[in-house]
Amino acid sequence: LVFPVGTAHEAGAPPGVASAAALLLRPDRDGVYAPTVLPRVRFATSRGTALASQVDEATTTFTARGLAVWGDWHVWYLAWLLEQGRYNRADLARLHAIARAERARPAAAGATAGDRALRARLFGVDHPYARPGRAIADALDALTADDLARWRQERYRVTGATLIVSGGFAPAAMRAEIAALFGAWPPGEAPAPPAIPRAAPEPGPAWLAVDAPAAIQAELTIGFAALSDPVVDGAARAVLVAMLADDLRDLRDGIGASYGLDVAYVDAGAGATLMIRGAVAEAQAGVALARALATIAALRDDAAAARAAFVRGRQRALAAATAERRGATTTADHLVELTRRGVGPEHDATLRARLAATTPAEVAALAARDLAAARMAVQLRARAAVADAAFAAVDVRPTHVP
Repeated sequence: LVFPVGTAHEAGAPPGVASAAALLLRPDRDGVYAPTVLPRVRFATSRGTALASQVDEATTTFTARGLAVWGDWHVWYLAWLLEQGRYNRADLARLHAIARAERARPAAAGATAGDRALRARLFGVDHPYARPGRAIADALDALTADDLARWRQERYRVTGATLIVSGGFAPAAMRAEIAALFGAWPPGEAPAPPAIPRAAPEPGPAWLAVDAPAAIQAELTIGFAALSDPVVDGAARAVLVAMLADDLRDLRDGIGASYGLDVAYVDAGAGATLMIRGAVAEAQAGVALARALATIAALRDDAAAARAAFVRGRQRALAAATAERRGATTTADHLVELTRRGVGPEHDATLRARLAATTPAEVAALAARDLAAARMAVQLRARAAVADAAFAAVDVRPTHVP
């Protein structure tokens, strides 16, 4: 069950309440139930249902999974959790203890500082994504059960929510079960989309060396503050990612400098980033960086000329989009992801059609926008001498992040 509310809706509420309200909601096993209800509770809670929750910027997802033979009971358990669940003092006390321990822990160096510096270059120095996150520990330590219950009461509404049931079941019977369980929920109002500041990065490129004295490999990250839309430009994006990944395989297959670099778009409320990440050998960090930048520049400047790479990239993207998803979990996870992105199941067919019609010119135009050097940030996490030598190989002097 996906509710259209997440951490970005916390304006005016205690920070961290969106995640804590989902994480700490527990079935009320100790409640007082009528004799006619108690056998149902005992039966449903012994069917092996696995409950989970996940919260992101704009959505909260509750999941109930288990054997398909008990499918109607898993749905019942999910509805029961959301209607009759409660927040236990012991769980809240454990959360407070974790928050206090986090607050007492010395500020993490390296990874935290480096990631924050990278986000500052991709989203803007004053953007919320670039701010330190340790203040959340103070807020979590102050959360009360009333805060959690208020968030649940005000935010978990049927209006705007999406229920996904995947597995082996009789559709008519399951629809009747869903209507009986959720049909009486008060509709309320769907929450307004969260107000998330758009990315406003300073012109680049930016070169960051994160000092990691104990590193035995160099961690390379090349990020771009992308301008494309995940839905409108989804087909061209998929082809560009496949082309980049294909060309960057030379770092592994050609010179043996890496086990491979991952290439992916990351979409968030503030905007999208195109991220290229992977570990490279210290001795070849400079060569790997130069090759990666050259590959990116070639596609940015004239992707339309790379016809063979385009054909391979589109074939791979179309194959991935056409692949049949099997299994209840895989299907459900995919539908949840589509819901979080604000699109329906028809998006898959639309993407396949757009991929089949995508042209080299469209991918070239996208590459010119999303791979712009002015919106690029390059980070190398390594020992200082290794990072300096690698950046010297591409004639730049990086900003060192301690």
